[in-house]
This record gives sequence, structure tokens and C-alpha cells, in this order.
Amino acid sequence: MHLKRWITSLILLPLLLFVLFGCNSLVFLGSLVAILLFSLYEFFKLFLHPISDKLKMVFISGTYFFAVGMLVLAYLQMPNMVFFLLIANFLFLSIVWILNYEKNQEGIFQAILFYEMGLLYLAGSLVTLVWIRSWTLGGTWVFMLLAIVFSGDVGGYYGGKAFGKHKLCLSISPNKTIEGAIGGLLMSILAASACKIWLFPMLPWFFVILAGVLCGASGQLGDLFESALKRHAGVKDSGTLLPGHGGVLDRIDAVLFASPVFYFLGKFLLF
Repeated sequence: MHLKRWITSLILLPLLLFVLFGCNSLVFLGSLVAILLFSLYEFFKLFLHPISDKLKMVFISGTYFFAVGMLVLAYLQMPNMVFFLLIANFLFLSIVWILNYEKNQEGIFQAILFYEMGLLYLAGSLVTLVWIRSWTLGGTWVFMLLAIVFSGDVGGYYGGKAFGKHKLCLSISPNKTIEGAIGGLLMSILAASACKIWLFPMLPWFFVILAGVLCGASGQLGDLFESALKRHAGVKDSGTLLPGHGGVLDRIDAVLFASPVFYFLGKFLLF
């Protein structure tokens, strides 16, 4: 499994670098839309609500529409409309609920909250990646974020394997340790520092360290959050698309939490 993980990563790395540095922002947007659709599909499969298939398709189709719309409007630099679509999806789901209230379908209210959470969790987070890509040298900024997150993942795994003794969150992820989390943070800081030295020499050190710590920690939190979702759903992986990693959601769970943090750090401290 671990060898498969590395092989998949090495295969995907050139594609990632090509999308970040060899393509324009429109291709990056298209790539994010594909990631969004796959991850939403995996997210919807985690929980089966006791509602009719017809109603479920209405909810799913509406959420897909609003989610893709959020990314497109983010690309067009229309943040107010992005927020409007987030609210509009909830209004849409609520109207469908009201129209079907007499049928008294069990679980419909929980389904509404679930689909709205999927929109905020996935589309809301990926929107910030679109905005990071719109910065000057945007592809390099995205690369820095991913370097922080994925280095933290590697550091957490090997740090925990070598030194792990104290469980971090036994009820959610039995294999994660406090020592591994510390190792992950150190690797995230190291990755941020390397990006400053080689890619952004004028970047202030206080931003580099802060980004390494906060994005590294939020990435670990995102990993735990998705692990909690899978444990609640009773599944090991969100999907099987990426050998050694599981599904798309398994691969981007840390990025979903770290991206908004990185975006707002940049907006408040640099731009």
C-alpha cells in the first residue's frame, strides 16, 4: 500500500507541475472543477439518507450546479456572487423540502444540512485556491501551499512511524500520534522555508513561519475531519480512484482546510 502511494504520487507530480506552471489559469480552473466533481461524488456516497432517489437526485444536481458556479464566479473575481450561491443553494434545498413536506420523508432535513455542508466544505475551500492562483506568480503560490501540506503529510507519517508513542486522537484515527503531528509541523515549516529560499527570496520570515505552522496544523485538522467523516460512515477510504491514497477526497482533505488559511494569511499580511 505504501509503495502504491509513492508510485501514484510520482505519476501525478509531473501533471501537477504542468497544470501549475505550464498552463494558464483557465486550465487550472478546469482541473479544480474536475477535482470538485470527483470529491463531491465521493462525499455524497459517504452517507445514505432515507429519502427517495428522485429527491436525492434533485439535491445532488442542485449542489453540483451551485458548486461549479462558485468556482467559475471565483475565477471571474466576483466574491459577492460566490457568497450568494452558497446562500442560494441552501434556499434551493429549503424550497425543495417545503414542497415535499407533506410527504413527511424521514431524513430530509438531515440531508439538506449534509448537502449544504458538502458545498461549503468542498466548493467553499476550493474557491480560495482559485483566488490564490489569481495572485501574481499564482502557480508558484499554489505550489508553496501544496508543498507545505504534502510535506506535513510525509513528516507526520514517518515521524509517527519512527517516534510515535502517544496517540493524537484515538477515537478518530488510531494510527496518528502526537509525535507524528509534531514531525508533520516541522516538515511543513521546512517546506515553507525552502519555498522562501528558492522561490520567494523577498518573502518575510514571519510570514513563512506563520504559514508553515498554521497551514501545517490546519492541514492535519482537515485530515482528522475527513477521517471522522469516514469513521462515522463506516468506510476506510472515500474512494478507490488513486491507488495507495484512496479517493480524491482522501488526497485533498488537508488542502481543503489549509487553503483558506493560506489565502487569508496572504491577503491580510502581504497583499
